[in-house]
Amino acid sequence: RQGSIGAVVQGTQMVSVGAGGEPIAEKRYEMPVKYHGVLLGKQGLTVKAMEKASGAQIRFEKEPVGAIVIKGTEPQRQEAWKLVQGMQATLPKLLNKLRQEPIKEGELRSRPTLQGRIEDKQAVWPVAVSEALARVRDQPYDDKPKG
Repeated sequence: RQGSIGAVVQGTQMVSVGAGGEPIAEKRYEMPVKYHGVLLGKQGLTVKAMEKASGAQIRFEKEPVGAIVIKGTEPQRQEAWKLVQGMQATLPKLLNKLRQEPIKEGELRSRPTLQGRIEDKQAVWPVAVSEALARVRDQPYDDKPKG
């Protein structure tokens, strides 16, 4: 079964109750370790951006199977899972494009006035994460396993 993406490894487990009385719970999804790197991002940039955008906490586990654990309210977990799926599909392609091709004005939703090449290689990752988040947020939520 290793290699499946999104299969629920363990059902939702209640952890605590939030300030608004909503239950805070964790849900584990199978996610092969080979995908963890792009989702963590350079210096944790990708996972921090997903946590900020969703309000959920996200952590990665290697054992017993590669998994991603999302902790938060139901809407936070749903938004975080949507972001995880979208970032896993979008970010690698976007990074390749930004590293190799000039950017046309208006091409990036997150920075519509940015054009030309990103000369500073350190800046590629933050631009790619911002753009991938902007694109993924427009997609509908899908809780079905991939793979």
